[in-house]
Amino acid sequence: MSNEPTRDQIEDLKANLAYHEHQAALIRERLASVPATNRVPEKDACPGCGERDADRLVWIGDDGDLVRCRSCEHAYRPNPAR
Repeated sequence: MSNEPTRDQIEDLKANLAYHEHQAALIRERLASVPATNRVPEKDACPGCGERDADRLVWIGDDGDLVRCRSCEHAYRPNPAR
């Protein structure tokens, strides 16, 4: 039995990669269009997708110490003030 992927598996991987590259391009395009006045600092950007638009980052949690990114649904703790 061979460990080599089948032609169908390769084509599926190519399609999956193309989809994710397209999604990344859309996110980059949208990030570039966010006015600088509405961006959070880079240190507080979503670690999942890099989102910095304050309108897309929502405070959640009982203590309001978590942020959920509306772009990728990642929840994280922003970096504390230094």
